[in-house]
Amino acid sequence: MGIRGKVSSGFVIIGLILFISGVIAVFEFSRMSRSMSGLISNNIQSMNTSRYLLRSCDKVNMFVLEGLGNENPDRSFMDSLKCSDMEAYLSSVRKNFTTITENNLSDSIIVFYKEYADAVMSMDTVCTKTYSERREWYYSAIHPVYKKLRTSINELNDVSINELKNNSSSLEAGFYRSIMPGVIAICAGIVLVLLFNYFINYYLISPIILISKGIKSYIQMRRTYNVTFDNEDELTDLNRQVKEIIDENKKLRKTVTTKEQ
Repeated sequence: MGIRGKVSSGFVIIGLILFISGVIAVFEFSRMSRSMSGLISNNIQSMNTSRYLLRSCDKVNMFVLEGLGNENPDRSFMDSLKCSDMEAYLSSVRKNFTTITENNLSDSIIVFYKEYADAVMSMDTVCTKTYSERREWYYSAIHPVYKKLRTSINELNDVSINELKNNSSSLEAGFYRSIMPGVIAICAGIVLVLLFNYFINYYLISPIILISKGIKSYIQMRRTYNVTFDNEDELTDLNRQVKEIIDENKKLRKTVTTKEQ
């Protein structure tokens, strides 16, 4: 292979390795970014759902506590406590849940909410009773279900938070995994550059230096030109031609010297 081919091949190999590594790094990072971003977005929406449910639960319970002191509770508010509405809401946000545990907890929330709503519906009849009876009714019929409902919502929030932490850790690990091809490409590029530098010195620069020293040695000290190297390229042809020129020059000088004598 000629000098031009060797140099061109070296640059092509280095460029090809860097290009392939760059494509792999971009592909891996894009794939990881799309998948993990979607999961994290769903986790955040699940947390927002939990906060919404918790606010709604506390709002209803506050209404119940206020209604215990009122013999004529607001029926319009009680009529809004429909399990179908809560079930429809949880069904609409189920797509945001990323684990089986979250889906199971959403089922538990629907069950407890239905039980809670059914218990609250009897509040208008309880409000006609004495305060101690209303208080006893609340702690026996409402508060236990309210605690179970609130616990399930908090558990859903905790699961979403843990999933967000896990996915964030996976995102960080995926980020380092995605840049590994780039790191490998840089390391491979450095190694290839060093090897390329070695081959350039061995096959190009060193022969040129040897030829130059051989010519200088002949010109200054009339030493025989005996430069040799193992290249099979244009420099080998150049070295052979230089040797032929020097040999012809030696013969010519010898002929001239003989004639002068």
